[in-house]
Amino acid sequence: MIRLKKEHSNSQQKIEEIEKLVASNDAEVVIYENPVSYPVETAQVDYNFQGGLIDSKTLQLIKEATLLRHNRICQAMPEWNYDSLEISRLPKIEGTFLFGGILLNNFGHFLLESISRLWAYDMFKKFDPYILFYAPWGIPDYLKKNNHVHQVFKGFDIPLKRLIFFKEIIKLQRVIIPEQKYGFGKCRTPNNAFINFIKKFNFRDQLPKAFHDSDKIYVSRSGLSFSQGRPFGETLFETYLQANGYRIIYPEKHTLYEQLAIYKQAKRIIFCDGGAVYSTILLPELSAEVAIVARRRDSRWNYKEVVTEHFNGYNKTVLWIDEVVGQYQYGLETWDAAGEIDWYKVSLLLKKENFVLTAFENLDTTKYADIKRNELQQYIQSIHTNPIFLDYMQKQQEQYPIMPLRFPE
Repeated sequence: MIRLKKEHSNSQQKIEEIEKLVASNDAEVVIYENPVSYPVETAQVDYNFQGGLIDSKTLQLIKEATLLRHNRICQAMPEWNYDSLEISRLPKIEGTFLFGGILLNNFGHFLLESISRLWAYDMFKKFDPYILFYAPWGIPDYLKKNNHVHQVFKGFDIPLKRLIFFKEIIKLQRVIIPEQKYGFGKCRTPNNAFINFIKKFNFRDQLPKAFHDSDKIYVSRSGLSFSQGRPFGETLFETYLQANGYRIIYPEKHTLYEQLAIYKQAKRIIFCDGGAVYSTILLPELSAEVAIVARRRDSRWNYKEVVTEHFNGYNKTVLWIDEVVGQYQYGLETWDAAGEIDWYKVSLLLKKENFVLTAFENLDTTKYADIKRNELQQYIQSIHTNPIFLDYMQKQQEQYPIMPLRFPE
């Protein structure tokens, strides 16, 4: 703490420069003096959060620093004891910090939600600020080159050594808070400041040798554990697509830069829906035709809209295919479900929209049934120690009439 305080102290001249920059940006950037930083944790309802930046005068969350999803604030005040927490006695860190928001240790959520304030970094980078993030899902290994957070920040020329995470309740001297310009809902109509920021993303096209002549790509989930959510029989569908000229990519086996290079040169891309879809946020001028095959359903929201809205924000139309006929989740969330898809109907829509030449008419139903049985077993094995699964199974007691216990005479 002492080293950070000394290194990050600002001269009065710099402070005045920063304040002028903030004042000139029409409320897209605000600055708060002496806010309290309270570690953000996952709440128990709807994957929302509690904690964050708190105004030390009002003792309320600073609205400009809360995460928005579809225009709804997704952070709540922490459950703290106001009497025992003396604001004036909290340790204070001197200096000016740039607020980065909530850094979610999940590939898709990170790209959709955690880079949404970094558009303002260029405005303040000459002051070499620390960039403050909260990491309620755990701090990623962002210093490792193969980590997607590392690769994204390097692509935007964000200095990794200036990221900072506070795990204690502290007071900060000064925090610059840029407006959240992206995320759920906001990605439908991103403004120019964010789009211009995205267009600055720089990466070397690291195209794997196996994909040098590949302009038709299928993005698969079959290499993942079933506990991460997969559809049954996807490998059969991959074989069918390969016969139609598609190359299969398992994104978890490639760096982010390799994934982007593969998508950038493609003419047609079919995604099995999941986090890999959100890598295209970094390709606002993607030229490929895109189709997304749904692998699950969720009655809580318009799932098609959620998955495709960032494409619409870039004025790109995608083919959404929902032929889900069932799913197994045993009390888990839908994104962890093992889905059952009518692959034949999927192929008909792909053929209709010129993604493939032939339909998947030779599906061996007996072979599929065997694969489904085997993969269902894999799914159950992968989740059998999950407390949510165990709680669910405990409630599945067989129902039968309660009869009095009788002993033979």
